[in-house]
Amino acid sequence: RKSWRESASRLNLKGSVLDEVMQSDAINPFVPSTYGRRLTPYTVAKRVLVGVTLFPFRLVLYVCCLTLMYLICLVATVGLRDADYARPLTPWRQKLLGVVRLLLRPCLFALGYVWISVRGKPASPSEAPIVVANHVTFVDPAFLAFKSGGCFVASTENVNFPMVGFIVKAMQSILVDRSSPDSRRAVMDEIKRRATDRAGFPSVVLFPEGTTTNGQAIVNFKPGAFSPGLPVQPVVLRYPHKHLDPAWVFGNYGIIALQLSLMLEVVNRLEVIYLPVVRPTEAERAEPTLYAARVRGLMAAALGVPATAHTLDDVALMKEARHLHLPVEIAALEMGKLASIFSTSRADVAKNLSRYAEIVPDADAQRAGLTLDQWLRVAGGAACDRCAADAGGVSDDPAAATDLCEALTAAFHLLDVDETGRVDLREWLAGLLVMGAAREGTPERRDEAIKFSWQVLAGAPEARLDAGRLRRVLCLPGNEGELAGTAAMRALDGLVSGKAGGAVTFSEFSNLVRKHPEVLEAFSQRVLLAGPVKAAAAAAASAAPARK
Repeated sequence: RKSWRESASRLNLKGSVLDEVMQSDAINPFVPSTYGRRLTPYTVAKRVLVGVTLFPFRLVLYVCCLTLMYLICLVATVGLRDADYARPLTPWRQKLLGVVRLLLRPCLFALGYVWISVRGKPASPSEAPIVVANHVTFVDPAFLAFKSGGCFVASTENVNFPMVGFIVKAMQSILVDRSSPDSRRAVMDEIKRRATDRAGFPSVVLFPEGTTTNGQAIVNFKPGAFSPGLPVQPVVLRYPHKHLDPAWVFGNYGIIALQLSLMLEVVNRLEVIYLPVVRPTEAERAEPTLYAARVRGLMAAALGVPATAHTLDDVALMKEARHLHLPVEIAALEMGKLASIFSTSRADVAKNLSRYAEIVPDADAQRAGLTLDQWLRVAGGAACDRCAADAGGVSDDPAAATDLCEALTAAFHLLDVDETGRVDLREWLAGLLVMGAAREGTPERRDEAIKFSWQVLAGAPEARLDAGRLRRVLCLPGNEGELAGTAAMRALDGLVSGKAGGAVTFSEFSNLVRKHPEVLEAFSQRVLLAGPVKAAAAAAASAAPARK
């Protein structure tokens, strides 16, 4: 057994789907670079100094410009019905809105953006009817509207802001309700209509990431900007900073506090690069995701940051993590990658996030991951060498207890793909998703689940497994209720009885679980989920009398 455990510690799934899931730049693009920091005495002193000198002037300038913009928009849109905003405006209305765009520059000046570095130049609407940019903060659309005009695709939430919401509407923005599939489809049609109608519309400006980031990565693009198959001009915006991160993301200031904080900085920096116009190939016209991927790569290279598979779903999971009192940063799991590999949904991941909070109550372990000793303590109830898994409910069967501990040890080393000596949320979740593919996944994913299970049970593919041990592990207490009386149990008993005193090969095991994937599902639930959940419940129950 000792030699088997030593070999298990060296097992890994390099090149497997687990390895693919774990390949990540470990960047969370949804928290500010200053996340968790406290204000330093220097920052406090600086804000006090700016607060009694520049801040009053900036605040007055900002409020006056916003008020003037609002009044001009009232005049420019007088007599318009809702349907009229989707048509080209008359020249006199366009000229008034042009004044509104010019007033955006003194607004940026009031926010501390005294000098803005610009490289490249905006293309004309005939050259690039669509403009795409990365999205960091509310400053992005303000600068782009001032510099190059355009009508923006904006969330319906934006029109709820006092004054600003009406200005957004008056600028003929295309409003999308992100929670409505019908709205998203209608917006894609409207983008194509305006981009191809050059009779009076400016370029359509989109932020294809669909949310704001901290600028340290380019996250997944939505296909709306690329579905029309028209030339686009990519624009990248960078906000170099030391003390105040202007990113409007989770964990940073709210919109009002962020604006005031920008005014309390001596100066803020913004660098903008207009990249050359990109034209799609025939293949990219037929498959917009290819077009989006190429443009995303160009923008990431221009910024010098990675392109990650994070999506808006990651932001929702971070909010769910906060609700569960988990460290929010661990929930940025690159949902785009998980969804493409496993076809899993945000709801499924959120359910497992809740389970993780139940299994791992310690905040430090939640953040850094479980060590092997912690993994065994949580999942098995005791260290492997003691061969007793009290919290898992198998202490009345020493052989089963030993089998469980060895299975847990092997699973730990397999899940620890990055070889840090810890299994964190991402690795644990990847294991659950791999095993979940045993029943409903593609043939390739089912093969991954079978390979993972065999390596947990026996080690290398050429190894052989004692038939009695196979029966004990696959039917650990907690599984029998699910398998009792089923065809899967009869097939398993038939295999074991036919191998009395002998060993099962990988091929025989593979044939069994292909025909009866519920056996593998029950095993994975026992090792990766049911055991830890029972351990957590037992620990909570044992702690209750002490609290009394």
